Amino acid sequence: MKKHYADTLTALTLFYCLFFIGCTKENDFVANNDSNGNVHLSNGIMKVAPISTPEIVNGNFETGSLTNSWTGWGGYSCVNNNQYAGSFCGYVSGIGALEQIITGLEPNTNYAVNAMCKVGSGTSYLKVMDYGDIPIGTPATSTSYVKLSRTFKTGATNTSAKIYLYNPNSNNAWIDNVTITPTVVNGDFETGSLTNSWTGWGGYYCVSNSQYAGSYCGYVWGPGALEQVITGLKPNTTYTIKARCKVGGGTSYLKVMDYGDIPIGTPTSSTSYVLLSRSFTTGLTNTSAKIYLYNPNAQNAWIDDVTITPSSDEWDLVFKDDFNDTSVNTTNWSMYNGVGHGGNGLRKPEAFSVADGLLTVTAQMVNGVLVSGGMSHNNHYTYGKFEFRVKTDADPSNATSGVVLTWPQSGNWTIDGENDIYETTTSSTRNPFQTFIHYGANNSQYQYTHQADGKEWHVIGMEWTADSIKIFRDYNLVYTLTNVNAIPDVSHHLCIQLDAFKTTMTGTVKMYVDWVKIYQPAQ
Repeated sequence: MKKHYADTLTALTLFYCLFFIGCTKENDFVANNDSNGNVHLSNGIMKVAPISTPEIVNGNFETGSLTNSWTGWGGYSCVNNNQYAGSFCGYVSGIGALEQIITGLEPNTNYAVNAMCKVGSGTSYLKVMDYGDIPIGTPATSTSYVKLSRTFKTGATNTSAKIYLYNPNSNNAWIDNVTITPTVVNGDFETGSLTNSWTGWGGYYCVSNSQYAGSYCGYVWGPGALEQVITGLKPNTTYTIKARCKVGGGTSYLKVMDYGDIPIGTPTSSTSYVLLSRSFTTGLTNTSAKIYLYNPNAQNAWIDDVTITPSSDEWDLVFKDDFNDTSVNTTNWSMYNGVGHGGNGLRKPEAFSVADGLLTVTAQMVNGVLVSGGMSHNNHYTYGKFEFRVKTDADPSNATSGVVLTWPQSGNWTIDGENDIYETTTSSTRNPFQTFIHYGANNSQYQYTHQADGKEWHVIGMEWTADSIKIFRDYNLVYTLTNVNAIPDVSHHLCIQLDAFKTTMTGTVKMYVDWVKIYQPAQ
């Protein structure tokens, strides 16, 4: 039995953009990425910079501290009670505020700040300021958690904004799971105008009749389109556009284009409002997309309540580790200290190191003994989404396997399952690598082979629900398992391991993890 063999799963990814300019014919160069994120061309090295994407630092407060993330004034703190999810949340006691400056925004771009908030009594506010216009806020009055959202548009030169929970009274307020996302401007048409929001061609209008909700809706009269360019998107990320639509006759389409691939659409022929949905994934360098209601015929079409959400909005982030400390945070992780996998060598805490934002686990001979390492996350979950960014060195000795997995909290292997999300096996080349789902008393298995190089950085993800296990590589869905008999229905914890399959090896082999994220289903 392989105890904690697939022990790791959550390292989400840094994106690197490759722009190749000036090639006059196919195969002018060969390009590969090195460990520093450089692009090697046949005629030299071209540096590439990570794409800047805004992110709330420690938005779920799961570091257990406000250091290097949140500041404020008055009585503000990070507490381990009253949280919405995970182990911690933000707290404002009495008059005060908890705030953070978000950088990496694009000028003239629309964003929405979202957060779960509650109050002891009275009214608090989720607010935004210093974005290029006057401070704006959304009130919080509920004594149980509710999701608040505040949209804003950056100014012509503004690339940052301050977001904050403001409590103006002597009562208390709590905040958790804070995110920032792009948004559709005037998606409900309630400004009563299309100015500074929607454009189009043909006969397109904002009208005060036939709306789905509120006082206004969008309208296309005859052949034409009502459209908006959504900015501030992240490259290589899946989004979903939703809208309420109806037609007077014929067929109209909710469509997306200019996102990095061919235009795609969802049709409707309903003469009463229906909810249309269209998912798309941005290209490697694309940060915008055009959404539109397209009416190709002489009939009329209406649209209302248009929204955009990233796929991650289906999940609440409950844990994140960027490995920015100088050692493994043992509040979050437990280090193995004992006999190695299958009785081969030893697993020791000293096999792990943390530097320059990377977790490294090293396998090597020490005083004649093969020493490697493993560690497990201290929290456990029944179902969830696990993501991580990982790579593993080649191993000429065929002695080691890099694994990120979930392991049953009960230890009842394999009846309670084992989800080996990323597993290199002992292949010397690490190309391809594998996913294994173990289940049942007889260690039955499902296997998926990733036709990709495990020595290179990949973002690997698993979405585990009662109905399916979905495996993602570099944000693309590559495998789905729907046999409910093979899907665990008990709690698991995440593990990261560099496992030994022999008692000796030559040289050293290292496994690297850039980051790990764990999500739970959104409430």
